[in-house]
Parts: sequence; C-alpha cells; structure tokens
Amino acid sequence: MIIRPGDGIGRHTGLKILGLLLCGFKSRSGYKGLIMSYTKTSRLACLKLFNYNKKDNPAEKLLVDYKRYLKLQLNLRLRRRELLVFCEHPPTISSGVQAQPQNLLLREEELADRKILCFKVGRGGDYTAHEPGQCLIYPHLDLKKRKIGIRDYIDALLSITIKAIQKVWGLESYSNAKMPGLYWGPTQAKIAAIGIMFKNYFTSFGLSLNISNSLKTFNYINPCGFEGLSATSIEDCLVNLPVTKDSLDNFIDYWQSEFEKWLSITSKSR
Repeated sequence: MIIRPGDGIGRHTGLKILGLLLCGFKSRSGYKGLIMSYTKTSRLACLKLFNYNKKDNPAEKLLVDYKRYLKLQLNLRLRRRELLVFCEHPPTISSGVQAQPQNLLLREEELADRKILCFKVGRGGDYTAHEPGQCLIYPHLDLKKRKIGIRDYIDALLSITIKAIQKVWGLESYSNAKMPGLYWGPTQAKIAAIGIMFKNYFTSFGLSLNISNSLKTFNYINPCGFEGLSATSIEDCLVNLPVTKDSLDNFIDYWQSEFEKWLSITSKSR
C-alpha cells in the first residue's frame, strides 16, 4: 500500500479520504496487487484505488461502496474541494436524471436477490452498470473557478480516454454524438459510459471504462437507454491478451497526466 502525500499535502488528508471510502474493507490477501496512492500536483489532487486481483476472487477485490462515494462527492461539492478519483465498485446499477423505467429490465427486489444494488443519482444520463474490473474515473472540479465550459469539459474527458486507450492497449475507440460514451468496432459496442453532475458548476461522477469486468450486470438494463446496445471491455477487445497490472497502472497514470496537461493549457487560455 502506498500513500504518497505530495507537494505539501499532509498524510492525514489522504488517510482521512481513504478511511471514508474503504471503511469495512477486508481482504484475505491483504493489499496484494493494489494500486493505491494519494498525491497532489500544482493542478489537482488524485486518489487511486484499484486492486488488480483475479476476477474469480471477488472477495480479494478492493471495492468502493457506491453509497460511500455518494457521501464523498457531496462533501467535496459542499467544500468545493477538487479531487480526481480512480476506483471500482461492487455490482451496482445507477440511474441518472434522464432514466426511463422501461430501461431497467428487472425489479429492484430481483436485483437485490442477485446482490446488485440500485441508486438514483443526480448525474446526467440513463441507466448504467458498475462491476469489479471496471475503472471509474471521477474528476471533482470547480468549473466556475477554472472558467471551464461544460461542453469543453465533457469533450476533454472523452478525448483523453480515447488517447489513453490507444496509447496503452492500441485500441481505437470513438465517440458518438447521438449516443454519449465511447464505442469500439463496427458494431458500436459500448466500452465506456459517461454521466456527470454539474450542480453549482462543480463536477462529480464521470466516466466508467470497462476493462476486465464480466459485463453480466449490463444484462439487466438497456445501457444508457438504448435497447439492444451491447457492451464490451478492453479485455474482450484484446481477445487472448489479458489486461496486466502494469498496463492498468500505465492507463491511470497516462490519463491523469493528460488531464493535468489539459487543465494547464485551459487555464493559460482564459
């Protein structure tokens, strides 16, 4: 486990946030395979929580409970405190402000029997699914202070993710103006979903990238409100080349670096 306070940020700050998100986490193998760090540069503080263990050992996963993330993002918004978070959730279905009831294909009681929790949240978009092996990218940013437009912010998240996927795994993903998110292949299989809250011009939630998750939870929704839309993952696109811990770490580091470059360029242009 690594808690790296950087550039004047105290160790207790990182530990306090980790405690909020990880209360109750237990793993028989401790923190083996864990990418965990709290850093701050001149641009943005970053918290990385991603446990790369085998998919057939869910008990070994470090998973951030969705309810705990909701509390964190609310606290960050109330204090207008910026933080970039990378994490993964247990099986969860979340619905945004545009969600339509017919896009949830099972009743919440039936999903609960399958140990899948449902949450209605204030982000944009319809229904989406979260699972172990999926990388959640949650930038919490004060757009008002930074004088960044909503459209520019959305475009930056998508374009940086496209670049990072290509850089690390050599896969060409693309966006679709009519269907928010990122897609891969001629069949337009969805590889990443996007849903953001902009309340008081402070962002929360963000983008979910399917990396090595099973995609089973997607069977219970019409992803992002589109009937028949299929989901895919980085590992599925790579076919017989499994995602490694190093490649996952490289993706997270590259995404953070490109996002901070964008913040720097955007700030200088204002």
